[in-house]
Order: sequence, then structure tokens, then C-alpha cells
Amino acid sequence: GEVIGPFTSNAKTGKYLVALSPGENYTFNVRAGKGYPDITEDLDIQKLTKFVEIRKDFRLVKDGFVDKTEVSLNDILAALDTITKAPDSLITIVTPTVATTNTTAIGNPCDEFKKLDFSALKGKSLNDASVYAKLLAIGSKICSEKMVFKVQIAAYRHPKNYKWGHLQEFGEPEVVDYPDGITRFTQGKFNGIHLAEEQRQKAISKGQNDAWIVGFVDGKRFTLEQLIMVDFYNKDVASLNEDLQLLKDYISFK
Repeated sequence: GEVIGPFTSNAKTGKYLVALSPGENYTFNVRAGKGYPDITEDLDIQKLTKFVEIRKDFRLVKDGFVDKTEVSLNDILAALDTITKAPDSLITIVTPTVATTNTTAIGNPCDEFKKLDFSALKGKSLNDASVYAKLLAIGSKICSEKMVFKVQIAAYRHPKNYKWGHLQEFGEPEVVDYPDGITRFTQGKFNGIHLAEEQRQKAISKGQNDAWIVGFVDGKRFTLEQLIMVDFYNKDVASLNEDLQLLKDYISFK
């Protein structure tokens, strides 16, 4: 909760240098001026024991930024249509549909997973509607009992500020206080990304534009980008946990 800034980057290169003490989790609030969206990202250096130089870049796009929480169903469908028409498409596309029933329980019928190829998505931003559409296409009708996907509808440092009455038809949200000081609200529990996406679109239709999907392995929360990096559908629980921990350590020390 202690503010140690502000800091100003080089106006020409965008580079910046900040000296941080290890053993803490830091939150960067990045503001680039008119026409650019503000960005908030965390940097966890709690495990550092010696001085290292860490490079952390922030992607800012003027007058065209699309946050992953604002990718609409129309954006996804348009991207899917483009992918299916590409002659060198590497994946089979199944267009997602929005369900009309409120199903939020694990155990929905879907296909068993087979070896899936996430290589084309690794390191890519899910802010890009075409990348997000590819993820949905790869995960279409695929289930995994080792994982749970939830729809995150809010994240606040002061959770009392958030009102969820417009989403009450989907049930009371799960509210969890995390070590980084942020309280996160989620709704639904699904064993497939496509099922969680249906619920996300429902939340968006009720005005909750900043709704997105997060994954949980053994109760631990991970972003979809992190799961993609470790080929999450292709591993057993033990291997998945090990790879996710290695990924977290790598990100912390990078």
C-alpha cells in the first residue's frame, strides 16, 4: 500500500529505470497521456536474494487499444471467420455460441482432450481478438477435470466499491482476498474454456464489459496466458503444477 513513485520514462525512447527492494510485490500504474489507456501490472520480486536487472515492458497502443476484457462476441466471430478462410490455417474452427441457459456447474458434457498445439499462441496477447478466437477454437468442446475456469467480473483494492446487483441472476460471486492486496470477484465454475466464455458473454450482455476468464489448478489462480505457455490441456496435474511453478519463478527473476 506504500507509494514509492512517481517515475518518468525517457520521452523519446520510453525507457525507464527504477531501483526496487526485493521481498515485495510491486504494482505499476502506467499512464502515457491523452489517447492511451492506463495500464496496471504487478511485478513480484519476493523471491529475489541478490541484485539483478529485470526488464519489464508495457504495451501501449494509441487510439486502438482493445483490452482482453472487452473482446466482444462479434470481434471473436469476425476473427474466427477470417481464420477459417485462411489457406494455411493450422486448426479446425468451431464457432462458439452463447448459451441461453444459466449453467455454471462443473460436469457439463464435452469431449475428452487430445494432444493440442498451442505453439502459435505462446507469447501472444489475448487482447488481440484473432488470438483470443484461436484459443477458443483450440479449446472448443474440450474439458479437463484437473482444471476449473471461472469468470472474473471485478478486481478491487477497495472491494466495497464494487456492486454486482446487475449480475445477481448468475448467483452470488466468489470473493477472495489475494496476497497482492487485490480482492477478486468470480462467478461460475467450468471445466472447459468454451463454457466459461458463454458465461463471460452473458456477463458482458448485462453491462459487465470488464469480465474475463481465469484458470485454477489445485485452487491456484493463473491467467490464460500463463496456462498457454505450459500447454495446460496436455499435462497431468503434477506436471502442470511443476511447469506453472517454473514459469512463475522465471517471470519473477526475468
